[in-house]
Amino acid sequence: MKKILLVLSFIALCGASFAATVTKTDDGYVAKGSLYEATLDGNGFMTSLKVGGTECFRDSGYVGNQAKPEERQTTDSLTQDGNKLLAKGENFTASYTFTDDNVKIDFVGEKCRYNLRFDQERYNRWPDMSWRKARVTINYYNHFAYFLSDKYNLLVRGMEINGVATAFSVEPTITLTPRVNTPAEVEKYNDMNGIASDTLSVTSPMDYRVFQRATKYDGKVVFSGKTNGDAVRVKVSGTSLKGDFDTGFVNTTLKNGEFSAEVPVTAGGWYKVVIKALKNGKVIGEKTINHVGVGEVFIGAGQSNSTNFGQYQIVNTTGMVASFDGETWQPGNACFLGTHDYTASGCYYPAFGDALYEMYKVPVAVASTGHGGTGIEQWLPDVVPGPGYPAPENGSMYSFMINRMKQLGEGGFRAVLWHQGEHNAKDPVDVEYNNMVKIIETSKKDAGWEFPWFVAKVSYHNPNHPSWPNIREVHARLWATGVAEKGPDTDTLTGDMRDYNGNGIHFSPKGLKRHGEMWANCVSRYLDKVL
Repeated sequence: MKKILLVLSFIALCGASFAATVTKTDDGYVAKGSLYEATLDGNGFMTSLKVGGTECFRDSGYVGNQAKPEERQTTDSLTQDGNKLLAKGENFTASYTFTDDNVKIDFVGEKCRYNLRFDQERYNRWPDMSWRKARVTINYYNHFAYFLSDKYNLLVRGMEINGVATAFSVEPTITLTPRVNTPAEVEKYNDMNGIASDTLSVTSPMDYRVFQRATKYDGKVVFSGKTNGDAVRVKVSGTSLKGDFDTGFVNTTLKNGEFSAEVPVTAGGWYKVVIKALKNGKVIGEKTINHVGVGEVFIGAGQSNSTNFGQYQIVNTTGMVASFDGETWQPGNACFLGTHDYTASGCYYPAFGDALYEMYKVPVAVASTGHGGTGIEQWLPDVVPGPGYPAPENGSMYSFMINRMKQLGEGGFRAVLWHQGEHNAKDPVDVEYNNMVKIIETSKKDAGWEFPWFVAKVSYHNPNHPSWPNIREVHARLWATGVAEKGPDTDTLTGDMRDYNGNGIHFSPKGLKRHGEMWANCVSRYLDKVL
């Protein structure tokens, strides 16, 4: 028998815990505390968890992947004792204890699966959050996601069991509800949720936004938003490549309640931005954004080693790396959200950003758009998602990537970093070369401006198949013809650079770090020529 303990601990505003109300319904039970509402079905499995009125579940289930309906675990008995519920099946028991500010789940099972799948996309967008994944035994991984209890209502801990012979898993990924006590906290809550303020609402810049510099020193910060005032003034200050920097307060253009400005700013950061809304000369609203940069921005694309398939997550060490997922900017740590494939393990971008920052002393950002296991033909511009196509709800891989380019805008990023090849290792060279040329050249036309693509040389599968000549020739030809800039040759990353003790196709933490450094070295050769 194996046991999982998942604790969802809500920090009550009053600091005390009391029993929640648990009510039987026609379909199961509903448990309510002061901050949450949990719904369980007739089998005793949680199907909904609302925190502060917000649904946190993306999906839920309790059987293995692709299980047939007749193979699903069922409950022999479901009993209530006050604020406690106990579900028993042939191979498992699940007990729940509900208090006013806490849900405790004890699950003991064998040859069955118990899943809690929360809204992963929104989860990592919240600030002041830490997420880590650590091996406990050969098949066990502890996942901890924890939040400052003086700011947020929710703490999540869980256990995930990985591997071919997966018995069961808990996958905690959840949306937070911040404590809202003071006007400042209300304002921060509104900002994070995109709730506009009549007094002053800022759409640009966001915290951790990096604007692509035009030259070594020259760049700009773009301001936009709304106000019911009659004037808006903005200020950027901090440390640039040339030393201390301060624009002083600059007037913006205001029309029909919307303000805008493009303020010249020397490359550097993080900068502090202050925005003030005035009416009849008096300040009626003010916002401070503490992390705005003018530096280097990149788009990541390709298959799994361009997304979040690394063995474990790694973090940046400089504090000068950011990510963009198409909606929000955030610190560039652990997984980079915004990929086409929703992955959430390790990626090389934190190490890439660190290495590039150490070389150029400007903030670095990456928008990751790739999808694991995809071939070049799936990235072609004319592909239409259909049955069997990965994540069709996100549209085609190509259109997804182009949309990110357009969100950043003309001149809004330095280059595309393409890491792909494993899928097409044995395909005809001429066919895949022409496909890559089509993707690269069409992307520039559709984005509306010229930018370089960096293409890695990659074909590694495992120690028995470390290199495949066909796709490597495609990459080499792209370099030789000038269609793409040289990326790293990552087939050289073998042994302990790979996961599963060197037997896997993805990177270990050591490999992710080296992967990022190799990318930075390739990009630096280009930057040294154009800056």
